[in-house]
Amino acid sequence: MSDAGTPGVSDPGALLVQAAHRAGIRVLPVPGASAAIAAYSASGFAADRFLFAGFLPAPAAARRKALEQLDLPWPVILYEAPHRVLACVQDLRARFGDEREIVIARELTKKFEEVARLPLAAAATWLEAETHRQQGEFVLVLGPGAPAKPDEAAAERVLEALLEALPASAAAKLAARITGVPRNLLYKRALQRGK
Repeated sequence: MSDAGTPGVSDPGALLVQAAHRAGIRVLPVPGASAAIAAYSASGFAADRFLFAGFLPAPAAARRKALEQLDLPWPVILYEAPHRVLACVQDLRARFGDEREIVIARELTKKFEEVARLPLAAAATWLEAETHRQQGEFVLVLGPGAPAKPDEAAAERVLEALLEALPASAAAKLAARITGVPRNLLYKRALQRGK
């Protein structure tokens, strides 16, 4: 419940919404200006950012290719048409795995509104369980992925370029800031290159 604003959007209310989902409590958003924000606020995915990706391409091959760009460490909000929602969640499962969570929000703030948070492995089954579940307007909120691991090969290239102009300590410090690879590791590599 909220007496001001939309809880769950850049707000610790997302933790309460998440706990409600896990306890099996029905979660419904307050009507707002955007179905995307309403679905995100009811998702319970606590994150400091999200990506609104809108509608994915309709052709299956193009949709699968678009999904390659959406493996992000924050939630991704999608719109989907009722005649494609089942295929979309199947493609999401194939791309992101069984355990990644999704919120399926249909008919938000309308009479037949439903919000379900479940693993991708169960999403198609949930949609197929009742015929009306593939009808209406859909917002899908894909839960955040794992944070990207720093690319050590890229860090090596950055370090090598920086070593042309900077001492080992400064080059390692700057390469660490750019790539996310630990400074100590890069400093050791810089010293090894100097030998």
